[in-house]
Amino acid sequence: LVSLLQLLGCSVPTLRARVVKAVASIVDADPVLMTNEHVRTAIIQRFYDSSISVRQAAVDLVGKYALLTSELFEQYHEALAERLVDRGVSVRKSVVKILRDALLAHPNHIRRSKICSLLVYRISSPKEEASIKELIQKTFENLWFNEIDLNKTISTSNTQTTTHKSIMMEEKEVPVEQSMDISPKADDPQVSSASG
Repeated sequence: LVSLLQLLGCSVPTLRARVVKAVASIVDADPVLMTNEHVRTAIIQRFYDSSISVRQAAVDLVGKYALLTSELFEQYHEALAERLVDRGVSVRKSVVKILRDALLAHPNHIRRSKICSLLVYRISSPKEEASIKELIQKTFENLWFNEIDLNKTISTSNTQTTTHKSIMMEEKEVPVEQSMDISPKADDPQVSSASG
């Protein structure tokens, strides 16, 4: 895992995207790693990568596990929300789906009002893609009229990881000294704003 996180700083976008997916494979075996500060920092840094494919891979990784517990979602929600203005349509759409699923999976989450406000802002943007506006509209229809089965709403990848929920609830955060012996680089040359 240490070696993989170091490779996230390489100069080749396709390799960085593959590294994120490799990290996802490791996390799939031990979802508790998502709570590790070094892993969390490394993944969130990729949210601002110059490559859309890398940002997409990072968002997909978080989306697969962030809904396991409200506490885990809390650690990633702010970075996810910022990707609502990502240049990549696919990235924005993925984020909307994750936030939608979060609203349905954690109806009493402390960030519920803020998430709804962000989605309203997105749908009111005249430059937003019609497909994303439609997705947001359906999200609010489902929330308001309760015409949806949660089990059909959460994506297949998310439902497959719910078997790990008991692990997330019972395990404590992975001690840093047991998981890796490096600290995330403060100035990653590959990190860019990627917003707009």
